[in-house]
Amino acid sequence: MRPIQTLPLPGNVLSKLLTGGFLFCEDVFEEDGKKIKLEARERLNNLPAEVVRKLESIQECPKTITALDLYNEEIKSEQIVTFSQSVDKLLDGGITLGEVTELSGASGSGKTQLCLQLCISVQIPTILGCVEGEAIYVDTNSGFSAPRLDEIAKASYSKCVNAIRIQKLDIHKLPVDHRSWLEGVQLMEVHTWEQLMATIYIINGILKSNSKVKLIVIDSLNFPFINMENTLTRTELVCRVVKQLQKIAEDFKVAVVLVNQLTTRIVKQEAILQPALGDYYGHILSKRFLLGCEANPQQTHSIAVYKSSSLPASFVEFMITGNGIEDVE
Repeated sequence: MRPIQTLPLPGNVLSKLLTGGFLFCEDVFEEDGKKIKLEARERLNNLPAEVVRKLESIQECPKTITALDLYNEEIKSEQIVTFSQSVDKLLDGGITLGEVTELSGASGSGKTQLCLQLCISVQIPTILGCVEGEAIYVDTNSGFSAPRLDEIAKASYSKCVNAIRIQKLDIHKLPVDHRSWLEGVQLMEVHTWEQLMATIYIINGILKSNSKVKLIVIDSLNFPFINMENTLTRTELVCRVVKQLQKIAEDFKVAVVLVNQLTTRIVKQEAILQPALGDYYGHILSKRFLLGCEANPQQTHSIAVYKSSSLPASFVEFMITGNGIEDVE
């Protein structure tokens, strides 16, 4: 006989079942293991309704999807470009909507600059092959710069005007001037992990009423947790935040970009730099990219695939200019 403790149920539910005299699965389910016995259901009525709901949920088989259906969904996913062809190529077209993407790197590696560029790029009209959306920027380390965003918006607007004229498209699809794109970026300042959790709840409500939002940036994810000494608690909270953001990305088809810092780790008596927040956090992310600043006369920056189930290991160089993110000349 199978002990009731082997069921995938929360500890409090298992405790209620054991207290109610249900010691084995056979005490609850029919022989096929799918239906609750009639006599068991009568006894379960004496237990909290939550216990019955949990037991019934076990019987529900997860929905299946074919690999072809999944592939077709992925290739139809919209993307946010960066204005650098080499970076977009490495990203397989850009930052994908419906996914969580991490950008890690040391200070000065270009993480925030790339995020500011994405906040403008997400608003480029569909006639130019973009998503024409809006952005929410969650700033946890006071790194957001409105003047810099204005500078990037102005340069990007000029590039879009030129592209529309070359392709002989409708110029009226663009806003009257670049400052309209500044209105399309909502800034939320956060300093503690409690505020971050509350902010994610608020964002969920915003997305329900505003379908134009297509990008959420958290810059940086690690700062609200930086003074938390209990590593286990920190990992649990960080993973809870990421799982909530993953659900938001999937449910609302928005791109979520998480900025992360680097930390030093000792491996075989050798110090190596790697993204902060630990291994378990890294396991639940499917797309991670590492940014760096190259030591050369042009002071170029680089972005490398750190982890991806769909992209090959590679890196490219790009430039950060007054105009934003651009290809190396």
